Amino acid sequence: MKNLPRPPFYLKQKQVICRAAMNNLFFFMFVYVDLILSTAQAIVKLPNNVTIPGVFMFGDSIVDTGNNNNLTTLVKSNFLPYGRDFMGGLPTGRFGNGKVPSDLIALGAQLDLQRHELDCILQLQNEKLRQKEEHLAQATKRAIELQDCLRKAEMESETWQRMAKANETMVIDLNNTLEQVRERLVFVSNEAEDAESCCGSCDRGGHRDNDRVAMLQEHRVVEEKGKKLACKNCNTRRSCVLFLPCRHLCSCKSCEPFLGSCPVCESTKEASMEVFLV
Repeated sequence: MKNLPRPPFYLKQKQVICRAAMNNLFFFMFVYVDLILSTAQAIVKLPNNVTIPGVFMFGDSIVDTGNNNNLTTLVKSNFLPYGRDFMGGLPTGRFGNGKVPSDLIALGAQLDLQRHELDCILQLQNEKLRQKEEHLAQATKRAIELQDCLRKAEMESETWQRMAKANETMVIDLNNTLEQVRERLVFVSNEAEDAESCCGSCDRGGHRDNDRVAMLQEHRVVEEKGKKLACKNCNTRRSCVLFLPCRHLCSCKSCEPFLGSCPVCESTKEASMEVFLV
Protein backbone atom coordinates (compact mmCIF):
# COMPACT_ATOMS: atom_id res chain seq x y z
CA MET A 1 0.00 0.00 0.00
CA LYS A 2 1.55 3.32 -1.07
CA ASN A 3 1.96 6.28 1.34
CA LEU A 4 -0.53 8.95 0.55
CA PRO A 5 0.66 12.63 0.65
CA ARG A 6 -0.32 14.58 3.73
CA PRO A 7 -2.81 17.39 3.43
CA PRO A 8 -1.36 20.89 3.05
CA PHE A 9 -2.81 21.84 6.49
CA TYR A 10 -0.22 19.79 8.39
CA LEU A 11 2.62 21.23 6.34
CA LYS A 12 1.59 24.77 7.16
CA GLN A 13 1.26 23.98 10.88
CA LYS A 14 4.78 22.53 10.95
CA GLN A 15 6.23 25.59 9.23
CA VAL A 16 4.54 27.90 11.75
CA ILE A 17 5.95 25.93 14.68
CA CYS A 18 9.47 26.00 13.24
CA ARG A 19 9.31 29.75 12.64
CA ALA A 20 8.12 30.38 16.23
CA ALA A 21 10.94 28.25 17.65
CA MET A 22 13.55 30.06 15.60
CA ASN A 23 12.18 33.43 16.66
CA ASN A 24 12.27 32.42 20.33
CA LEU A 25 15.85 31.13 19.96
CA PHE A 26 17.03 34.34 18.34
CA PHE A 27 15.25 36.36 21.01
CA PHE A 28 16.91 34.52 23.91
CA MET A 29 20.30 34.69 22.21
CA PHE A 30 19.89 38.42 21.77
CA VAL A 31 18.91 38.87 25.43
CA TYR A 32 21.86 36.73 26.57
CA VAL A 33 24.35 38.64 24.43
CA ASP A 34 22.82 41.91 25.51
CA LEU A 35 23.15 40.95 29.17
CA ILE A 36 26.76 39.92 28.68
CA LEU A 37 27.81 42.87 26.59
CA SER A 38 25.61 45.51 28.16
CA THR A 39 27.71 48.14 29.91
CA ALA A 40 26.90 51.30 31.77
CA GLN A 41 29.10 54.33 31.90
CA ALA A 42 29.41 56.24 35.15
CA ILE A 43 31.64 58.86 36.65
CA VAL A 44 34.10 57.69 39.31
CA LYS A 45 35.01 60.46 41.71
CA LEU A 46 38.59 60.43 43.00
CA PRO A 47 40.32 62.66 45.55
CA ASN A 48 41.03 66.29 44.62
CA ASN A 49 37.73 66.34 42.69
CA VAL A 50 39.19 64.34 39.83
CA THR A 51 36.62 62.37 37.85
CA ILE A 52 37.24 59.58 35.38
CA PRO A 53 34.81 57.38 33.45
CA GLY A 54 34.36 53.86 34.81
CA VAL A 55 33.14 50.85 32.88
CA PHE A 56 31.00 48.33 34.78
CA MET A 57 29.58 44.94 33.82
CA PHE A 58 26.75 43.46 35.86
CA GLY A 59 27.49 46.04 38.56
CA ASP A 60 31.23 45.13 38.76
CA SER A 61 34.11 47.24 37.53
CA ILE A 62 36.47 45.30 35.27
CA VAL A 63 39.47 47.60 35.73
CA ASP A 64 39.62 48.72 39.39
CA THR A 65 38.95 47.35 42.85
CA GLY A 66 37.12 50.25 44.44
CA ASN A 67 33.66 50.60 45.96
CA ASN A 68 30.74 51.24 43.60
CA ASN A 69 27.88 51.45 46.06
CA ASN A 70 27.37 55.12 45.17
CA LEU A 71 27.47 54.63 41.39
CA THR A 72 24.29 54.83 39.32
CA THR A 73 24.42 51.30 37.94
CA LEU A 74 21.35 49.22 37.32
CA VAL A 75 22.65 46.10 39.06
CA LYS A 76 24.63 46.29 42.33
CA SER A 77 25.56 43.57 44.79
CA ASN A 78 25.24 45.85 47.79
CA PHE A 79 24.59 43.13 50.33
CA LEU A 80 26.64 40.74 52.44
CA PRO A 81 28.80 38.68 52.19
CA TYR A 82 30.37 40.82 49.45
CA GLY A 83 33.00 43.27 50.65
CA ARG A 84 34.06 41.51 53.83
CA ASP A 85 37.71 41.94 52.82
CA PHE A 86 37.39 45.72 53.26
CA MET A 87 37.75 47.65 56.51
CA GLY A 88 34.64 47.39 58.64
CA GLY A 89 33.28 44.44 56.66
CA LEU A 90 30.84 46.64 54.73
CA PRO A 91 29.46 45.42 51.39
CA THR A 92 31.22 46.86 48.35
CA GLY A 93 28.42 46.52 45.88
CA ARG A 94 30.59 44.17 43.80
CA PHE A 95 30.14 40.54 42.97
CA GLY A 96 33.91 40.12 42.76
CA ASN A 97 34.34 41.18 46.41
CA GLY A 98 36.73 43.97 45.49
CA LYS A 99 38.83 41.88 43.07
CA VAL A 100 39.29 42.26 39.34
CA PRO A 101 39.65 39.20 37.04
CA SER A 102 43.44 39.43 37.18
CA ASP A 103 43.25 39.17 40.98
CA LEU A 104 41.05 36.10 40.75
CA ILE A 105 43.42 34.46 38.24
CA ALA A 106 46.41 35.23 40.46
CA LEU A 107 44.55 33.83 43.47
CA GLY A 108 43.79 30.61 41.59
CA ALA A 109 47.42 30.25 40.48
CA GLN A 110 48.58 30.85 44.05
CA LEU A 111 46.24 28.15 45.31
CA ASP A 112 47.66 25.73 42.75
CA LEU A 113 51.21 26.62 43.83
CA GLN A 114 50.33 26.14 47.49
CA ARG A 115 48.73 22.80 46.69
CA HIS A 116 51.91 21.69 44.91
CA GLU A 117 54.06 22.86 47.82
CA LEU A 118 51.84 21.00 50.28
CA ASP A 119 52.12 17.83 48.20
CA CYS A 120 55.93 18.12 48.22
CA ILE A 121 55.95 18.69 51.98
CA LEU A 122 53.66 15.71 52.55
CA GLN A 123 55.86 13.49 50.39
CA LEU A 124 58.95 14.61 52.31
CA GLN A 125 57.26 14.00 55.65
CA ASN A 126 56.08 10.56 54.53
CA GLU A 127 59.63 9.66 53.48
CA LYS A 128 61.00 10.81 56.84
CA LEU A 129 58.28 8.84 58.62
CA ARG A 130 59.16 5.73 56.62
CA GLN A 131 62.85 6.13 57.53
CA LYS A 132 61.95 6.58 61.20
CA GLU A 133 59.84 3.41 61.08
CA GLU A 134 62.76 1.48 59.56
CA HIS A 135 65.12 2.78 62.25
CA LEU A 136 62.58 1.86 64.92
CA ALA A 137 62.26 -1.67 63.51
CA GLN A 138 66.06 -2.07 63.49
CA ALA A 139 66.32 -0.75 67.06
CA THR A 140 63.57 -3.13 68.19
CA LYS A 141 65.35 -6.07 66.56
CA ARG A 142 68.65 -5.04 68.18
CA ALA A 143 66.94 -4.72 71.58
CA ILE A 144 65.53 -8.26 71.25
CA GLU A 145 69.00 -9.59 70.39
CA LEU A 146 70.53 -7.80 73.38
CA GLN A 147 67.82 -9.20 75.65
CA ASP A 148 68.64 -12.72 74.44
CA CYS A 149 72.36 -12.14 75.08
CA LEU A 150 71.60 -10.76 78.54
CA ARG A 151 69.43 -13.79 79.34
CA LYS A 152 72.22 -16.16 78.28
CA ALA A 153 74.77 -14.19 80.30
CA GLU A 154 72.55 -14.38 83.38
CA MET A 155 72.18 -18.14 82.97
CA GLU A 156 75.96 -18.55 82.61
CA SER A 157 76.51 -16.34 85.65
CA GLU A 158 74.18 -18.49 87.73
CA THR A 159 76.02 -21.62 86.57
CA TRP A 160 79.40 -20.14 87.50
CA GLN A 161 78.08 -19.09 90.89
CA ARG A 162 76.88 -22.62 91.62
CA MET A 163 80.25 -24.03 90.57
CA ALA A 164 82.08 -21.45 92.71
CA LYS A 165 80.02 -22.41 95.75
CA ALA A 166 80.74 -26.10 95.15
CA ASN A 167 84.47 -25.40 94.78
CA GLU A 168 84.43 -23.28 97.91
CA THR A 169 82.86 -26.16 99.85
CA MET A 170 85.50 -28.56 98.55
CA VAL A 171 88.31 -26.18 99.53
CA ILE A 172 86.89 -25.87 103.04
CA ASP A 173 86.80 -29.67 103.35
CA LEU A 174 90.43 -29.91 102.22
CA ASN A 175 91.49 -27.25 104.70
CA ASN A 176 89.70 -29.07 107.51
CA THR A 177 91.45 -32.33 106.60
CA LEU A 178 94.83 -30.62 106.51
CA GLU A 179 94.21 -29.01 109.89
CA GLN A 180 93.30 -32.36 111.41
CA VAL A 181 96.55 -33.86 110.09
CA ARG A 182 98.55 -31.01 111.59
CA GLU A 183 96.86 -31.40 114.96
CA ARG A 184 97.55 -35.11 114.91
CA LEU A 185 101.25 -34.54 114.22
CA VAL A 186 101.54 -32.07 117.09
CA PHE A 187 99.76 -34.48 119.43
CA VAL A 188 102.06 -37.37 118.49
CA SER A 189 105.15 -35.21 118.98
CA ASN A 190 104.02 -34.16 122.45
CA GLU A 191 103.32 -37.75 123.48
CA ALA A 192 106.79 -38.80 122.36
CA GLU A 193 108.44 -36.09 124.44
CA ASP A 194 106.42 -37.03 127.54
CA ALA A 195 107.32 -40.69 127.16
CA GLU A 196 111.05 -39.93 126.93
CA SER A 197 111.02 -37.82 130.08
CA CYS A 198 109.05 -40.26 132.29
CA CYS A 199 110.36 -43.73 131.39
CA GLY A 200 113.72 -45.47 132.04
CA SER A 201 116.28 -46.44 129.56
CA CYS A 202 114.74 -49.85 128.78
CA ASP A 203 111.22 -48.73 128.82
CA ARG A 204 112.34 -45.63 127.06
CA GLY A 205 113.70 -47.69 124.19
CA GLY A 206 110.49 -49.69 123.82
CA HIS A 207 108.33 -46.63 123.86
CA ARG A 208 110.66 -44.94 121.43
CA ASP A 209 110.22 -47.78 119.00
CA ASN A 210 106.46 -47.63 119.31
CA ASP A 211 106.44 -43.88 118.97
CA ARG A 212 108.80 -44.09 116.03
CA VAL A 213 106.47 -46.51 114.27
CA ALA A 214 103.50 -44.28 114.96
CA MET A 215 105.35 -41.20 113.75
CA LEU A 216 106.43 -43.01 110.61
CA GLN A 217 102.85 -43.96 109.94
CA GLU A 218 101.69 -40.40 110.51
CA HIS A 219 104.54 -39.12 108.38
CA ARG A 220 103.53 -41.53 105.64
CA VAL A 221 99.95 -40.25 105.85
CA VAL A 222 101.17 -36.67 105.66
CA GLU A 223 103.35 -37.52 102.67
CA GLU A 224 100.40 -39.14 100.95
CA LYS A 225 98.30 -36.07 101.67
CA GLY A 226 101.13 -33.90 100.42
CA LYS A 227 101.39 -35.94 97.24
CA LYS A 228 97.68 -35.53 96.71
CA LEU A 229 98.02 -31.75 97.11
CA ALA A 230 101.18 -31.56 94.97
CA CYS A 231 101.06 -30.25 91.41
CA LYS A 232 100.39 -33.14 89.05
CA ASN A 233 102.58 -31.54 86.41
CA CYS A 234 105.82 -30.68 88.26
CA ASN A 235 105.25 -32.67 91.53
CA THR A 236 107.18 -30.01 93.46
CA ARG A 237 104.90 -27.08 94.14
CA ARG A 238 101.58 -27.15 95.91
CA SER A 239 98.37 -27.32 93.88
CA CYS A 240 96.42 -24.08 94.09
CA VAL A 241 94.51 -23.93 90.78
CA LEU A 242 91.11 -25.60 90.32
CA PHE A 243 90.32 -26.84 86.80
CA LEU A 244 86.78 -26.48 85.40
CA PRO A 245 84.47 -28.16 84.62
CA CYS A 246 86.10 -31.29 86.14
CA ARG A 247 86.85 -29.42 89.44
CA HIS A 248 90.20 -31.11 90.10
CA LEU A 249 92.70 -29.22 92.29
CA CYS A 250 95.72 -30.51 90.40
CA SER A 251 98.04 -27.70 89.24
CA CYS A 252 100.21 -24.98 90.64
CA LYS A 253 99.99 -21.39 89.48
CA SER A 254 103.17 -21.66 87.39
CA CYS A 255 102.11 -24.76 85.43
CA GLU A 256 98.46 -23.81 84.85
CA PRO A 257 99.01 -21.51 81.80
CA PHE A 258 100.80 -24.34 79.95
CA LEU A 259 98.12 -26.98 80.55
CA GLY A 260 95.22 -27.29 78.13
CA SER A 261 93.63 -30.28 79.85
CA CYS A 262 93.33 -31.64 83.38
CA PRO A 263 96.39 -33.78 84.39
CA VAL A 264 94.12 -36.09 86.42
CA CYS A 265 91.20 -36.89 84.11
CA GLU A 266 92.61 -35.38 80.88
CA SER A 267 89.37 -33.49 80.21
CA THR A 268 89.55 -30.22 78.28
CA LYS A 269 90.12 -27.18 80.47
CA GLU A 270 87.38 -24.60 79.88
CA ALA A 271 88.28 -22.36 82.80
CA SER A 272 90.40 -22.28 85.94
CA MET A 273 90.17 -20.76 89.40
CA GLU A 274 92.93 -20.01 91.90
CA VAL A 275 92.29 -21.40 95.39
CA PHE A 276 93.91 -19.99 98.52
CA LEU A 277 94.50 -22.76 101.06
CA VAL A 278 94.79 -21.67 104.68
